[in-house]
Amino acid sequence: MLHEQVFLKESFPRIEVIWAAHNFPLEELAALSAELNEFSVRMPLIGSFSAGKSSLINFLLDESLLSVAVNPETCLPTELRFADDELLILHHPAQEAVPLDRAALKAQEFGKFESGSWVEVATPSPVLARLDGMTLVDMPGWESGIEQHSEAIDNYLERSSAYCIVVSVDEGGLKDSLKKIVEELAISKKPMMLVLTKCDKKTPEDVASVLTQVKDEIEAISGTPLLSVSTVSRKTRSSGDTTEGWASALQQLLPLNEVFFHQRVGMRAERLINTLVRHLQQLLNSENLTIEELKSKQALLRLQQDQLLQDLQRTEQQLQEQVTPIATFICEQFSSRLNAQLESLASSLLHQGDINGIVGASLRMAYATGMEERLKPLISSKLSQLERLAEVSFNELNFSHDFQLGGKGSGMFQDVLSGLLPLALAALTRIPALMIFAPIFKSILGSLFDNAAEEMAKREQREEARQYVLATLIPDCLARVRAPITAALSKSIEQVMAQVKTEADRNISHLQLPLQQLAEQLSAEQETDAQNKVRYQGEQAELVVLQTKLKEFARG
Repeated sequence: MLHEQVFLKESFPRIEVIWAAHNFPLEELAALSAELNEFSVRMPLIGSFSAGKSSLINFLLDESLLSVAVNPETCLPTELRFADDELLILHHPAQEAVPLDRAALKAQEFGKFESGSWVEVATPSPVLARLDGMTLVDMPGWESGIEQHSEAIDNYLERSSAYCIVVSVDEGGLKDSLKKIVEELAISKKPMMLVLTKCDKKTPEDVASVLTQVKDEIEAISGTPLLSVSTVSRKTRSSGDTTEGWASALQQLLPLNEVFFHQRVGMRAERLINTLVRHLQQLLNSENLTIEELKSKQALLRLQQDQLLQDLQRTEQQLQEQVTPIATFICEQFSSRLNAQLESLASSLLHQGDINGIVGASLRMAYATGMEERLKPLISSKLSQLERLAEVSFNELNFSHDFQLGGKGSGMFQDVLSGLLPLALAALTRIPALMIFAPIFKSILGSLFDNAAEEMAKREQREEARQYVLATLIPDCLARVRAPITAALSKSIEQVMAQVKTEADRNISHLQLPLQQLAEQLSAEQETDAQNKVRYQGEQAELVVLQTKLKEFARG
């Protein structure tokens, strides 16, 4: 388990006591608790069916656990993690999980399964124990086509700190199918490592040559250095050629996983602790306030909440006005990518190849580029402007000297807005890139291309195929995807802004809570002020220690 994860789990019971004592919503803490207990950084292994991914994992674990048979029809993503007791489970998205035994896992006897099914393998492996909770994911081979491509990205991008590209030395270089996934991972700024397998099949000189070529190809596409490069063969451990290089590379990922955990979970915990510290600070600095003054401040806060809602609605409208230009940019990217693959598309038409994969991958990458280069920067800019606006507009929430935080005039409301930008971008990342386009792929490929491909395959006329791609296929693709792209962008903005509004409302309700509690205490005279102050000071001191420790994790 990661260091910050251990620290937070140990600190959680005390945070829970203070949180509940001040009547904050328990569901917020429950979500953090679930994340703490279930969080595991994934490391997907991607490559062709013959790349040796399963053999690589078997060799690393020093046992024949996974099937090494090349059977695309029965392959499912298999997640492997450490546990004290072994557990093998087949998970389905819409059905009950099914227990497995080792024989069924090895034989890939999964029965009927659906898209989105996956296998969980928890085992007391010493090797996995040293990975601090990281989960290895054996992905089916890339020959599975665009649906498998989509699954590796959509299901694992948000849960993975890096990807492992596995290439057999027999392949001699990086296959086109892998080039597409490398490009999409690069668009999402996801780090990658490389493992070259079956190196006993070639001379050391040939291995070095292939390794250099594959490494250079990946880095040329991604524009960034690989995290690590390892070579592995099928020789036995007694031969001296082991997976130690890759095992060492996995260990080097642990600091990256710590950063990933802090971004995904630690920052959320930090926000909750900040909420408690701010709450206690308000309670401690509340002397000499009357019930009337507290009610006045509550009314002012409600007014400012309404103003923020109006600002967010205006921001959403401004974002929606940019949907058409962004959709145009994505369509231009899509067209450019299809035109760049003219020969591949023409060849696929002639020989009934994987047009779906070419068109689908091009659309995915065009859409991902639009999200990263247009929509995310736009949202970042608009919400940053909103934060700057808040510095000017919300100084009245200073609440005089009694409610200042750190001497900053608009500090309390700044706390409300400070988490909105990362929240919005994280929400945008969570939206599955192109699942909404699956029906379009089917309609395009079913009604538009099948007959044409069959006819052209008979004639074997390449130039006619090229002209068909240019004059019919590409224009029809563009015409069919324009509306869904526009709808997807609009829906993304709606989802992001809905989460931002929810977070803003939640934070402002946190600001209202101490005012309400103070009013109730003054009215009922439940406890003496001195007794409360001593308790608040003690709780605040504990939380400040946690704040300091979490900031150390953030700095790495």
